[in-house]
Amino acid sequence: MRVKGWLVLILAALVVIAAVVLVRLFEGDAERGQVVKVVDGDTVVIRVAGVEERVRLLNVDTPEIGDQRQVLSCIGPQATEFLRRELPAGSRVELDYDLDLRDRYGRLLAAVYVGPTLVNAEIAAAGLGEPVVFGRNDRFLRDVEEAFEEARADERGAFDPDSECAWTELEKDVEDLVEEAESVLGNLQRGDRGLAADQAAGALIAAIDEADPALLSGGGYDEVELRDLRGRVADLQARARAVMP
Repeated sequence: MRVKGWLVLILAALVVIAAVVLVRLFEGDAERGQVVKVVDGDTVVIRVAGVEERVRLLNVDTPEIGDQRQVLSCIGPQATEFLRRELPAGSRVELDYDLDLRDRYGRLLAAVYVGPTLVNAEIAAAGLGEPVVFGRNDRFLRDVEEAFEEARADERGAFDPDSECAWTELEKDVEDLVEEAESVLGNLQRGDRGLAADQAAGALIAAIDEADPALLSGGGYDEVELRDLRGRVADLQARARAVMP
């Protein structure tokens, strides 16, 4: 009986070990790290195994700091300050990974956890970042998408209609440009010179080409609509140039 009892204990131990191995296989290899500094709304420097790694948060994207477009220029700093509050220097975090570990810039691609909280999703939940996929890495996408939709429903962050950083303001900026260009064309057809219309159309085309479709989708545009919009403006520009002296 004593031998049988030992066998049961050994078998139980093997089951526990196998379960841990399976969890590691199916959930990825998590690592512990310490925050050094936040770079921007989706990038942070973390010391991992004694090495300072520039970590790009997976499946969430925030505007770059210094983006000159009126609306995006205020979302970027807000996202950065939010991440600094979530990940102050010295805080302990856990990193988890997907299929591709690094991007073309050499940054480590990871999900960052503080306790059970997925920081990647928290950025989207605050309405300061959008879901995005890098290559084959979509493991944390659903969490970010759900958080993003919650922010939309609750009008948080860039979904706050009273905020100067609202997606609705971004949509309005684009629509204002379209109206301006079409107004110039109307004036042109009534005898104005074509240079002003050409310049207005060129500025709008440049604005569309520089726009991030993922971010503009928050303002009500998708990639197909952006292409259609660009085509309208290009046609407007061609018509303006046709009557230029």
